Amino acid sequence: SSGINAEWPLRPGRNLLSDLLLLPVYKEQSRIWMFYIELEQRYGTKDSVRNVFRKAIYCNTDACDYILNQFLLFERLHGTLETYDNAYLKVKRVQKRNAEKISKENDRRRNEAIPDGKKERKFEAKKEKSTDCDSALIPLL
Repeated sequence: SSGINAEWPLRPGRNLLSDLLLLPVYKEQSRIWMFYIELEQRYGTKDSVRNVFRKAIYCNTDACDYILNQFLLFERLHGTLETYDNAYLKVKRVQKRNAEKISKENDRRRNEAIPDGKKERKFEAKKEKSTDCDSALIPLL
């Protein structure tokens, strides 16, 4: 049950949110992405919701696991086995990318030298978020 016939109130909100999410300061805020997703769920189509989720999972960093799990939940409730499988594969790719990004950042911090070049700076490694969330992913059944 989507609000396909209610397209007219969606267009201004969709345009505003699309423009807002182009700005780096808002691009990584999950609350704005979830507001956009909820707007699409209420007035858009399943495909428009999927499109926003696909954008959100590649941009979102402040609550990435939440967005990823919401994407899987949406597909579990409203998709097919094929769309769920596709979403699951995307989620796994994003989790792998995020884990690599955190690892590279931690390596960079560990290897960065003090300006005088005499000592290596000691950085506390950024606490790694668990990105392999198999136990947190929503099972298909």
